[in-house]
Amino acid sequence: MRSRRTIIILLTAWIVALFVAGGVWRAFHPAKPEPQQNQDRLVASRQEGYYACLILPARSPVRLDAHARKRFLARKLPQDDQSAALNGCEEALRR
Repeated sequence: MRSRRTIIILLTAWIVALFVAGGVWRAFHPAKPEPQQNQDRLVASRQEGYYACLILPARSPVRLDAHARKRFLARKLPQDDQSAALNGCEEALRR
C-alpha cells in the first residue's frame, strides 16, 4: 500500500496536469464570439423598413407596387433582412 503522502502528491499532480491541458486546449481553440440574436436582427430590420417607407411620398410608385417596394428596400437596406423590412414597410403603408 502506498503512503498517504504519495497519493496526495499524485492527485495534486493530476489536477495540475488537467488544468494545464485545459489551458493549452483553450489556447489552440479560442471561444467563438456570440452571433447577434436573430430576433434582435429581425426587429431592427422591420423597424428600418418601417421608417424607410414611412417617408415615401403619397403618389410614389414604391407605395403602389409590391415589386417596386422590394427593389427599393434591397437598395436602401442591403444589410437588413429583406422579408422583415418588407413587413415593416407594409405596416407603415397601412397607416
